Amino acid sequence: MMKILLRNERKIIYNTFRTQKRSNLFSYLIAIFILVVFLYFLSKGVWSLSGEITESALEGLLSYGFLLTVGFIILLGVPQVFKDMYSTKDLELLFTLPITTRHIFWMKYMKSFAGVPLLGFVFLSVLLFVYGLATKAGLLFYPVVLLVL
Repeated sequence: MMKILLRNERKIIYNTFRTQKRSNLFSYLIAIFILVVFLYFLSKGVWSLSGEITESALEGLLSYGFLLTVGFIILLGVPQVFKDMYSTKDLELLFTLPITTRHIFWMKYMKSFAGVPLLGFVFLSVLLFVYGLATKAGLLFYPVVLLVL
């Protein structure tokens, strides 16, 4: 049932982007460009500071950073799911179908997870990959970064 719900959400998102005005699509491109430039400058900063950060300082920074990230996902993610659930027009239809409430909640949660948490994952993974390249980390570092994130 989740596959059907996720395929339906993918079609809705695709049709939403397809029917957008060109000015809205242009503003999305500008926002993506600004985020890429910001990520580039952050990566340059990580590259320049990578030689000066000790291993114990990095461990503390990463542990507090990951704890903060998990806290933000919980504190911002779950309310976003409920906002997304009760502000959409398809909830009445979904509740009338033979779909469990748990599947509806998880589908909406995965949809809301594609927002700020996914952006945070991309930013942190790029910055940690840059750090790994700057410090000449072993090959095991990169899959572990993705797994931990």
